[in-house]
Amino acid sequence: MSEWLEIEIPNHQDLEAINQRLNTLSRYDALTQLFNRYELDTIAPNLIKEAQKQQKSLTCLMIDIDFYKTFNDHYGHQQGDKVLRLVAKFIQQAFSEQQDFAFRYGGDEFLLLTFNQSQEQIQTKVEQLQQYLEQENIEHHYSQCSERLTLSIGSYTWQPDSFDDLTVESLIHQTDQALYFAKQKHRNRYVTYQQRQQEQID
Repeated sequence: MSEWLEIEIPNHQDLEAINQRLNTLSRYDALTQLFNRYELDTIAPNLIKEAQKQQKSLTCLMIDIDFYKTFNDHYGHQQGDKVLRLVAKFIQQAFSEQQDFAFRYGGDEFLLLTFNQSQEQIQTKVEQLQQYLEQENIEHHYSQCSERLTLSIGSYTWQPDSFDDLTVESLIHQTDQALYFAKQKHRNRYVTYQQRQQEQID
């Protein structure tokens, strides 16, 4: 019985540290330190409300590492994890403003929400991201679009004067269509939803 009485009860500071750790684990992806998919369910609806309330634009981007599975298969999971961390770091460096929110959305897929940014500002950030990865010069001899590791990126921007519904589902759906179009166009490129629509019309 005395053994049970000797169990050390965590003090207030210990409990606070544990709670902070649990809070971090519940909000952030352990590998990349970006927000996780569950946190997207909290942040995205709030950004949508603000965009509608303030009549400001809201852009969603989806970023996919080209032929990541073949990279993982041939170079190993350790190198695969290293690449995920590196791309996440470059995303944070390129999209570093207060109104930029980066998430790990799936295995090798990242999602970004950026509030009240012009197309020119977003284009500049995308180009910075691509340059960071290009400068790293990571070999990927098993890619079907380049000898180096590359990204396919799709985006959709909701504008206040748009007739499109603005929901989390519609935002992600339109962005995913742009990403799919980038992949159809042999990957290693950035495509906006508006460009996709225009090409289909043409």
